[in-house]
Amino acid sequence: MNRRSRLFAVVSTCTLFAAATPVDAGTARLLALGGDAGYCTDAVDVLRWYGSLGDYPDRAVFEFGDLLHGRDRAPADQGLIGHGGGVHARLSRDGGWGTAAFYFQDHLPQSDTDGAFSALWSRRCGPLDVGLCGRFTTFGDSEVGTLVGDRIDAQYYHHYGLGVGGEPRPGLRLEFAGEIVNSRAESHGALYHLSPTNDWSTFGLRLRGFVELAPDLTLVPLIDHYRDRRATFDADINSPADLDAAMTSLGLAANLRPDPDTLLLIGAEYRGGHRDLDLREAGSLSADWSRSARDFYQIRGRAGLESAVLPWLTARASVQYVRVHDDRLRTATGEHPTMDRDRLEAVATPLSLGFTVHHGRLTADFAHNDSAPVNPGLTSAGLFGAGGEGVSAFTLTCVF
Repeated sequence: MNRRSRLFAVVSTCTLFAAATPVDAGTARLLALGGDAGYCTDAVDVLRWYGSLGDYPDRAVFEFGDLLHGRDRAPADQGLIGHGGGVHARLSRDGGWGTAAFYFQDHLPQSDTDGAFSALWSRRCGPLDVGLCGRFTTFGDSEVGTLVGDRIDAQYYHHYGLGVGGEPRPGLRLEFAGEIVNSRAESHGALYHLSPTNDWSTFGLRLRGFVELAPDLTLVPLIDHYRDRRATFDADINSPADLDAAMTSLGLAANLRPDPDTLLLIGAEYRGGHRDLDLREAGSLSADWSRSARDFYQIRGRAGLESAVLPWLTARASVQYVRVHDDRLRTATGEHPTMDRDRLEAVATPLSLGFTVHHGRLTADFAHNDSAPVNPGLTSAGLFGAGGEGVSAFTLTCVF
């Protein structure tokens, strides 16, 4: 029995004979339910839906294993990445000063503008829940070479977000969130030079609703758009380049509760976008290509089940269907123009299992996915997850 099979045996055994009750278990719970944040409520929402922070006060959250907070996006060669954690605390006993939180996460890739450090605040303002978020990420890389000289690459991301949520009428809740990212970059080597840049062109906008059709049925429509425009050193072109990437997601999910201890989540989503790179400096001697253009889309479906088997145990399982199309065209101009085209058409059916154990103030949640998540394509590593060993996440929460 290989390592993955042994892990599945352990998870399956624990799922059948033990588990937990809380439904706000964080990243591991979302992975067990199919990996997509946004289609059900969870404590990890605070990192994307900033106005929801007040719903999850006074707790400490620790994430172990392979994960990336608030995103189901990951480099193809690593799956979900990093370790992280955070603390939520009300600033006054009655909540009048709102709720604050601090999060950190480790091992972010160069191409990810998400925050290594995040500070959040949320407060009820009349009929609305209002939240603010600030994040900071820095990336640095240097190389000493005797043939082509030294190379230095530095990037900084300052991320400012706003979230608002409210109930315009009974049975309907709407949530909006958005952010703008200040991107700074500097890179130079013997064969190229990228002067310091300061750009405010990266932003994200998203909207979701919870429409209660019946006491046991809620529909969750979601729209999410992310635009990433900045200067960077790109390994694909092997030179400083201007990046223009975008992804738009449209989805709809049904949250069905046949009883208070069971959640059936069924949803479908379409994702489409592009990732274009243009050589920034025509005089660069290191460039392999003048332009790289990628277009991609995904059609995703998933069904997830969560059930409280015992008062201290909740079991979860999900299956996804993912159809991927990814088309990349690289061109080089000059005396001898060249062209290279890659195309990927693939279907994946990731399976996930998970469970939660609850004891007093502590909640421990584990999930395992049998193949790496599918990557939406905004990172340079590629679109399709690398299967194989799978992806695991473990979340420990302490309420105080």
